[in-house]
Amino acid sequence: MGWNGILVEQHQYPTTPGETEEKELPALSNHWLVLPLQHPTHFHWKSDDRPHETIFQTGDSFLVPAGKPIYWRCSKSHSSQTDLHIHLQRNWLDKLLKRLK
Repeated sequence: MGWNGILVEQHQYPTTPGETEEKELPALSNHWLVLPLQHPTHFHWKSDDRPHETIFQTGDSFLVPAGKPIYWRCSKSHSSQTDLHIHLQRNWLDKLLKRLK
C-alpha cells in the first residue's frame, strides 16, 4: 500500500473446532495490532505477569506495545480463523501520538 513504516499481514489459521493455540512472543521491536476478521474467539493473555481474558469478535482489536513480551492462548470454535496483523514501527506510532496531543 506504500505505507512507510507499516507492515500488514493476513493470517488464516486452519484449525479443528475446540483446538487451542498458544504462543509466547519475546519483546517485539514493533507495535503489533491484531484485528480478528471472523468468528468470536476466546482469548487469554498475560502481560506484565497479569492474566487477562476476553472474547474477541469482528471489529475488536488487540495492541501489543513494542518492548513488551506477551503470552497468549486462544480456543478456536470454528474450522478457520482469519486475523489481520499490522506491525507499526516504534517511531512511527510515537510521532502519531505526539500529533494527536
